[in-house]
Amino acid sequence: MTSISEESFMYVVCVRIAGIEQITSINEYMHYLKFLSKEKKERLSRFNRKEDFLRSLVSDLLTRIMLVEKFNLSNMDIRISSNSYGKPYLDGHSVEFNVSHSGEWVAAVVSRFPVGIDVEEIQPINVDIARSFFAEKEYAEIVAKAEDEKLTYFFDLWTLKESYIKACGQGLSVPLNLFSFSLENEKIIFENNHSQEHYYFRQYQMHNQYKLAVCSSYPDFPSEITTWSLEQVLDTAKKLLYAERNG
Repeated sequence: MTSISEESFMYVVCVRIAGIEQITSINEYMHYLKFLSKEKKERLSRFNRKEDFLRSLVSDLLTRIMLVEKFNLSNMDIRISSNSYGKPYLDGHSVEFNVSHSGEWVAAVVSRFPVGIDVEEIQPINVDIARSFFAEKEYAEIVAKAEDEKLTYFFDLWTLKESYIKACGQGLSVPLNLFSFSLENEKIIFENNHSQEHYYFRQYQMHNQYKLAVCSSYPDFPSEITTWSLEQVLDTAKKLLYAERNG
């Protein structure tokens, strides 16, 4: 079993899957399944929509590439399980990871500390749903925004909240109104009535139609994210994961 590099902390990578709606067939991507677990292969084989297939495939490949590249693990040693709330974790290694995808983007984070990541495409939505699910203070702040700012602010809060529940590993079993966020001059203010554990947050600019937030129990974040193309992920998978698979 390979060891983890002690100087590794956190890495965030975003992949733009441009034009996925124009893909005519998933057959050209099927041979990448050999790098994944048996369970993941079976799950992907049941996908009916090619967009969902590709997002899920890239999420898994990207996670494996980052774990092999950044933490000196072997792809053959990467065994992913899920806790009782559905959060995936790595068997046998003290490494944390999380993935998210929306629209044309897939985002992944790996770390030696608990982490969560969420990316969301900014789409038209009735922001009044925040009245039912968000903290009262958050809803009040959304309502107070100018009309052309409400939607963007809603997704700022949504991605931060999603990143938190994914980092703490309890999913939607945590009521979204038990903790709240406020953004003041780019400073993220977090109030938590759910847990006494400390968590930290960072937002990244990746595309003007998307929001991205990362949560970690460790306060240091990379200053910027790494952006890859779909071709880079597939090429790296063939080189790095194939070498690990056959090495």
